[in-house]
Amino acid sequence: MKKLILIILAVFVHGTGNIYGESSPLSDKYYIGEVPGADAIGRGGAFAGAMGSPFAPYWNPAGLAVIKNNRLGVAANILSDSKIDSSIIKKIYALEDRNLNFISVAAPQVAVYWRKLSDRVDISSYTEPGGIEVKTVVDEKLNQFGVSVSIANTERTYFGMNINYLTGILGYSKVRGSTVSVVISDGYGWGLDWGLIFDVSERLNVGLTLLNGPAVIYWEDYSSESLPLIFRGGLDLKMSNLMTLGIDYENGVYDDSVKSNDILHVGIEHYISQNFVLRGGMSGNDLSDKNKTTYSAGIGYKEEGYSVDLSAIQYCIKQQEYESVRRFSISGVYPF
Repeated sequence: MKKLILIILAVFVHGTGNIYGESSPLSDKYYIGEVPGADAIGRGGAFAGAMGSPFAPYWNPAGLAVIKNNRLGVAANILSDSKIDSSIIKKIYALEDRNLNFISVAAPQVAVYWRKLSDRVDISSYTEPGGIEVKTVVDEKLNQFGVSVSIANTERTYFGMNINYLTGILGYSKVRGSTVSVVISDGYGWGLDWGLIFDVSERLNVGLTLLNGPAVIYWEDYSSESLPLIFRGGLDLKMSNLMTLGIDYENGVYDDSVKSNDILHVGIEHYISQNFVLRGGMSGNDLSDKNKTTYSAGIGYKEEGYSVDLSAIQYCIKQQEYESVRRFSISGVYPF
């Protein structure tokens, strides 16, 4: 009870900063999770201005405002392929393996959802001065549960917000010479996300999203930690009845500092028939450099409110040379 009172006071007096204990062995990469929805992934992640998707709680909760019926949305990664060892890839992208990463039940103006933020094991070793061998293992699982609501402020302005609950477990072991230390810590926390969409015209939407503004997790054996604050702004332009262009700008605050991590997302989707849609896109902080750009493609099938989407992305990780990684994802929407 005393610890809970201290946490509440710290939130109101000091915000979401550290309140006791030492820092955990985690960096912000453990808290980012996977982006959901193969339709959004296929068009380069340019989805901040899109509306009507059950994946809106992540991309922009204001997009729930136009949903007219109940929908179930499910997203997962299904395959990853590369010459690079999977343990190296997972140190950068924790959810690269086959896994379910997002479930949403959406109704008009409201949704409840679950999102996997992290499920990873990191093993590292090094030698200290004096020849002492040190090996560390970090095993962490973190899940997010949320409620999303959206309202129409005016005929052309939509507002949305998420209220999130975080729960996780962190195991950390360190072997230094003949000395072994092990810490297993439970974590829980909360967070808020915000979204706005401006319906500029019948063909153009402009969206703004702020994720983790604020968000904090409290570990039993470590100090509290703020999750990375991520801003995204973008437009969704219907170039014709069959083609849509999306452009998003993304940046954020990672590991308590503002880094130069401007990311541009550009994508397009085109209906080749009444039911089939093709997508393509790219994202990165330097789209002129193929080694720093993520390329994406996708295909989808839609009929009477049901949809199934597949996407593939390719990006590079620098080893001695740049090596490519390909990942395939699937998502589905089911009305009920």
